[in-house]
Amino acid sequence: MPRLHSALAASAAMATLVAALPAAADGPSPQVSPTVYEPAPVQQVSNDFWSGLFIGGALGIGISQHQYSGNFDSVDRLEFSHDLGEHGGLASIQIGYTFAMSERTYVGATFDYTIFDVNANSHMQYLVGGQQVTIDQEITPESMMTIGGRVGVLANENTQFYGMLGWSRASFGESHNYNGGGVLTGLASTASGSYEVDGATIGIGMETRLGDRTSLGVEYRYTDLGDQTIFSSNVGGIYSTQTSNAVQQVRVGLNMHF
Repeated sequence: MPRLHSALAASAAMATLVAALPAAADGPSPQVSPTVYEPAPVQQVSNDFWSGLFIGGALGIGISQHQYSGNFDSVDRLEFSHDLGEHGGLASIQIGYTFAMSERTYVGATFDYTIFDVNANSHMQYLVGGQQVTIDQEITPESMMTIGGRVGVLANENTQFYGMLGWSRASFGESHNYNGGGVLTGLASTASGSYEVDGATIGIGMETRLGDRTSLGVEYRYTDLGDQTIFSSNVGGIYSTQTSNAVQQVRVGLNMHF
């Protein structure tokens, strides 16, 4: 009899468990928070290197170009024109500021001061009215200041190509010796001095990043500085000489960026 009661109790417990299973299956499921996967951060390359203040210097080659012309009006009229030019070294310091217009385009303003070691000279002889005229001329670009703007486009994060446009003022040293006899005595002149002229400068260049704050650049410039009267006299006739002035530069520079 006790065994019968135990069997009945076990059967009742099993029936209760089986009856509870469907209810549990139909009941609310436990809330499980979904796993959220954050994308790995993308490494961004900063172009801030090209924005801001920069200071630097450059060395290079300067080419002085002149067209020297004269008008000696006496018994016989002498008009002449010849090219005068030479190349030599240059040294320059510069300061500038650029800022980004887009992800790849930068604009800015620059100022630089350049000194030259260039000396162009010529020696000419003419026969006028039976008299020999000797013309010795020497022109030396001494210094140039340029203020301008530049627009650069990044070829990649470390290199940019740019163009520049500016206004320059240059100082030239000049000496001459004009020797004429007879009716050309008014032509005699030996003098030295200096003159200043200004004009437009255009250029193109490339600059590449070397480190966290330094860059190396190569640049070509052409400056048209207009005409200058060198000598004039009306003693015994009308005598005058003029020269046109142009300077080319090829520069290699190192800049520090801040």
